[in-house]
Amino acid sequence: MSLAPHEERQAWIAATNGRVVRIGRGKSAHLGTGNDETLCGRLMVTGSQYIDEPEMVHLGLLTCRACLATARRENAKIRATTEKGQNMSTTETAEKKQTAREKKVAEVRDAIERVPSVVAEGNEEALTNLRAEAVALIGQLRGEGVAAEKAKLRNDFDKAVEKAQKAADKAKKDAEKADRAAVVTKETLDYTAIPGLVEARDAFAATVVEGIRAHATVADVALKIAKADLEQAVQITDKNGDPDWNRKTNQNKQRTTDAMAKVLESIKASGMDPDEALDHLKKLDQSIVNQRRTAAVEYVRSLDERPEEAARWARALAANPDAKPSEAVFSFTGMPQLTRAEEAKRKRALEAAGSESSNDGNGEGGGEGDGNDQTESTPRFFTNLKAIKEAADKAKENVKNLKDDEARAKARAELRDLLDELAEIRGKI
Repeated sequence: MSLAPHEERQAWIAATNGRVVRIGRGKSAHLGTGNDETLCGRLMVTGSQYIDEPEMVHLGLLTCRACLATARRENAKIRATTEKGQNMSTTETAEKKQTAREKKVAEVRDAIERVPSVVAEGNEEALTNLRAEAVALIGQLRGEGVAAEKAKLRNDFDKAVEKAQKAADKAKKDAEKADRAAVVTKETLDYTAIPGLVEARDAFAATVVEGIRAHATVADVALKIAKADLEQAVQITDKNGDPDWNRKTNQNKQRTTDAMAKVLESIKASGMDPDEALDHLKKLDQSIVNQRRTAAVEYVRSLDERPEEAARWARALAANPDAKPSEAVFSFTGMPQLTRAEEAKRKRALEAAGSESSNDGNGEGGGEGDGNDQTESTPRFFTNLKAIKEAADKAKENVKNLKDDEARAKARAELRDLLDELAEIRGKI
């Protein structure tokens, strides 16, 4: 009489008081009798263990074929001895003979036991074949009440797949979570831990106060402040480890906030009128914004003579190995390469070369004090504004065409320059 695999295993365990054995982290369940050796001849090595039936099913282990073959032979001997009437227990001699239907059900149950291991391996083809095998066996069942039994077996198979899939998904999510936790950011987490940066910040604040007092030379002081601010900003890195030259990180924003707090503290201690000082500060702040481009251009150009400072821009240098440090940084960041004054000079030269009559108006009365400047410049100014507005609308439509990081960085840099120029125009009105 042939039994299903799990029944042969259980019959052998009941008859011999045997145990289920897992060798190390193997995917097979072996059968043993407690003498550190399995039926297939494997020895229990360090890390091996005896497990019970439910744990075997939970782990999705399949019975070792060699162990199962030996168990079948021993079971056959036990059954033969029982049939001859030798001295066996009542339980052993009363083994129930299976019907064909019971054998099919047992085979389906055996297929269900194999579901967890197949799903855990992520083998879709094997799972499809296993399902087809189970469906075929279920379809062969015949007899009274078979419809309900078929439905239960199908349901049990689907539940086993669902449970195994949830376990596999959880394991995958846990692994992904562990991978994300292992990612190390290069962004500065506390700017105050950078040697000398707190002192530089306080000195920067003192320079701002100096600028407030010496507002007559505001442009020179504003450039000095803009340079000092940039030299500090690039010491703080973003998440990619690049210098935060455009002051986007939280730590650079915090540095600026702390510096302004120091400025206000110094104002109060100096005896200056707070309202007057703040009014000067607002005017100075706009001048600083106007000087940031000059500060950035001069800083990048200085990198050719400052190798230690240029080393901060490791990714820019690596991306442009054959270029000078300044060229590499200009290319990597998309910063403007000319100061505002240099750019204006270049534009004037191009306009002069393109049209000798560009400053002659209509060819009449273009001189000073002829009374035409006011009437002619006002409509031309608003025409220029209209052109800027129309260009801005087109730019908004074309933002979607900025496909890579380099193009977006260059666009942001040029927008900053444009905003600075518009702020300068507004200040003159």
